[in-house]
Amino acid sequence: MLQVTRRVGEDILIATEQGLIRVTVMQLKGNQAAIAVRAPKEIAIYRREVLDRLLIEAGFDPDEVIESQKKLKSAITFLKNQHEIDKKENAKQ
Repeated sequence: MLQVTRRVGEDILIATEQGLIRVTVMQLKGNQAAIAVRAPKEIAIYRREVLDRLLIEAGFDPDEVIESQKKLKSAITFLKNQHEIDKKENAKQ
């Protein structure tokens, strides 16, 4: 795990095969940091608690998924497919 200190307006860049993910510290207020995340549209960005809920609803163990690259790929594929199904169903309505 990489741990860094950033000031407001400073970035962390994460290189992926799909492109760069840029995480920018926008504001500090007490013990909270407001951040902005810019990523290629092919990369889904989730808050941890939201991803945990989605994984649990899909029958995955969030801690196992996050620690295992193989399980993570499987879970992401499942969530992407579910998202496409939801979009198609919403379009019919």
